[in-house]
Amino acid sequence: MAQPTQANFNNLIAGLGQLTAAIQAQVATMVPAVSGGPIVLAVHETSFIRIDSFYDDSQDLISWLKDFKNVTTANRLTNNQKLQVVPAYLKRAVATWFVE
Repeated sequence: MAQPTQANFNNLIAGLGQLTAAIQAQVATMVPAVSGGPIVLAVHETSFIRIDSFYDDSQDLISWLKDFKNVTTANRLTNNQKLQVVPAYLKRAVATWFVE
């Protein structure tokens, strides 16, 4: 079986982003109109794609950063949100280095 290429992965991420936008648009059409103002819905953030943790120098940092960027973009995280969550994915000595 052939290994997926980076282009295939990027196409998958883009397709998932389009699917997410279509679902969000569909949900927006189902919100009833209310006189006096809009309904505010409680939104639970959902990760559609899992982010692997980064442990140490046995992993390729550049590849991990690219994957992190692609996954967080697909999950629609803002740059501020990315900075808030990245420490949770850094483990062992890398986590210690990041906080210092």
